[in-house]
Amino acid sequence: MKEMKVIILHPHDNNQLSLMESLCEQLNKYGIHTNRLEYNTYKFFSPNGDPVPWACRVCHFFEKIPKIRVISRKFFRKYIVNIYSNIIKDYDILDLQSSFVKDFAGIAEIAQKNGVKVKTLIWGSDFNLETPEQRPWKDRIYKYSDIIQLGPLRKETDGKFIGRYPKYSSKTRRAPVGRDQFDYLDRMFEQVSLQDYSFLSEQAKGKLMVTCGYNGREMQQHLLILDAIDNLPHEIKQKIFLFLPMTYLLKDDYYIQVVERIEKTGIPYQIQRERLSLEQNLTMRMRTDIAVNIQEHDGLASSIQEHLYCGNVLVAGEWLPYSYFTDNNIFYLKTSIDNLSINIKDVIEHFSDYKQKCISNRDNLFKITSWKAVLPKWKEMYDELLLSK
Repeated sequence: MKEMKVIILHPHDNNQLSLMESLCEQLNKYGIHTNRLEYNTYKFFSPNGDPVPWACRVCHFFEKIPKIRVISRKFFRKYIVNIYSNIIKDYDILDLQSSFVKDFAGIAEIAQKNGVKVKTLIWGSDFNLETPEQRPWKDRIYKYSDIIQLGPLRKETDGKFIGRYPKYSSKTRRAPVGRDQFDYLDRMFEQVSLQDYSFLSEQAKGKLMVTCGYNGREMQQHLLILDAIDNLPHEIKQKIFLFLPMTYLLKDDYYIQVVERIEKTGIPYQIQRERLSLEQNLTMRMRTDIAVNIQEHDGLASSIQEHLYCGNVLVAGEWLPYSYFTDNNIFYLKTSIDNLSINIKDVIEHFSDYKQKCISNRDNLFKITSWKAVLPKWKEMYDELLLSK
């Protein structure tokens, strides 16, 4: 079989950037010739040293000239589908890392016409946050995809996706995405110098740190968490420090509500609005003792997996699609809204016992989500696409 050439096309998203970098790097280490292209920025990355496409060079040139930047963006935006399609035609496989971008439908269609095989990865947000207005173009993306990858091994979501798009059921494959943060966490556990606590309030010292949610969206249901915590006995409240990571997707009016509610608890707290560095973000996971996640829906966010990898006690909504954890002997405590306060109280009172139950989470999670574990599945999908050319 000839060497395959893969091009990854992904949205420009700071929260996913390091993952996309890692994906491209890991695929190349695995022997799959892979380059990466950022949508809407025209940035091209090649660990193989391949030349930057002329279209990327031209677009970057005009981006550097402030006086014509706005005009050039409007011009290139008009032809964006054709620009990206012209770059992609020289590859065997186009790997779309989202179905959230409307232009991906046109790019996938032209790619297929040019004989390029298309794989689309569905993230939790792609499916869970889908609106009726988005479905027509998402349907086109799936129509022109040869494989639809249901990434983070969510059995519950598989059925929902097929229920919504039954005509594409034969195209679906399940393969998880690796987590390079686990490797970095291992280094941070070994090298204390990598840990950065500069962002954390002094009030956290000597307290059990309870991290509530992982972003600023209302669907994280911070107010319900704070209501449950406010119902704790005074002696329990004295043992904890509340940390709310709200570095993105936070609206000002919701922030005001959260501040009012958390002040009512009388518990020392920190609402983190400024973005954290990678080291600070992972240090925060390491410092956390208890993580509470009761958002309306979730697609196995990396932050939740990092909490589990660090051995933190996770208290999560019983409605969340986490069979992935229970199927692989990864412990977490399920809760209903009604029993949230009772369960948080029990974890705090018997923290050492719950911590003991989390000891094997790290090894069990690494076995199924490290790049070493997941890359054979990716290779299998790429081989399937190449054989069908």
